Amino acid sequence: MPSYIDEHDSDIEERSSVLTYKNITKGKIISWLKQFDEPHQSTALKVLQQLRFYDISQIHKSCKSLFNIVKQECGDKLEDVIFMGLGSAGKSGASMLYRFRHSNGMHSAKYANMFKNATEVTALHSSFKGTLVFLDDFIGSGTQATASILDIVSIAPPASKILLCVTAGYASAINYVCKEVEKEIDFNIFPADLLQENEKLFSEENTNFNREEQEILRNYCLRTGSRYPFGFHDVGSLVVFCDSVPNNTPSILIHEGDKWKPLFQRV
Repeated sequence: MPSYIDEHDSDIEERSSVLTYKNITKGKIISWLKQFDEPHQSTALKVLQQLRFYDISQIHKSCKSLFNIVKQECGDKLEDVIFMGLGSAGKSGASMLYRFRHSNGMHSAKYANMFKNATEVTALHSSFKGTLVFLDDFIGSGTQATASILDIVSIAPPASKILLCVTAGYASAINYVCKEVEKEIDFNIFPADLLQENEKLFSEENTNFNREEQEILRNYCLRTGSRYPFGFHDVGSLVVFCDSVPNNTPSILIHEGDKWKPLFQRV
């Protein structure tokens, strides 16, 4: 009698063709699925089928969409606008800053002064009254974005306003960040994709997984031994980018331990 994996070879093949994340192959997906008991492999495969995956072309499209939003907010000439990646060098914000610049044809030297590392915020002249536009790929819980923005506000010149543009973010997390940061400065967040609670794996509003399936997946998450079995702040995010995976992702997808091998390797 053929196994579940053998019977669903075409479905696994389809997922491997879509998930163009580093070294994800059909074989790696099969190895990951085999960590689940056979009666639970259908639920595990469903997790992969429900992932919101952003490949290069989708990120490029998001960057162009976000640029149009910035121009609506600040004017086409972008006078006194500085773009920065949110967070420290080497993090997702820096990568997003690079992609945003090149997606929108702003890679030439004449635009160089408009793009800066977040660490350069203290080098801005004290008379700067323009707009700081921070870029990042994702807001999952909102806690890290809030901390980063408030740190910047505490050391930056008194900009007229601050914008945070992201590829995707959960509405609840965006509302949290805005509520906290707006106490300090004129601030707003613009996501290219606004995600809802029903897209979180363990949300009661998620109709793609019944309660029994969610409980099965919770147990496997606990089995991984991760400090954050359901993702950082228990978000249970199913968002994956072509070169990064948020820490809000359930541990069955990203945690590597003695008893578990992840499908996605976080950097």
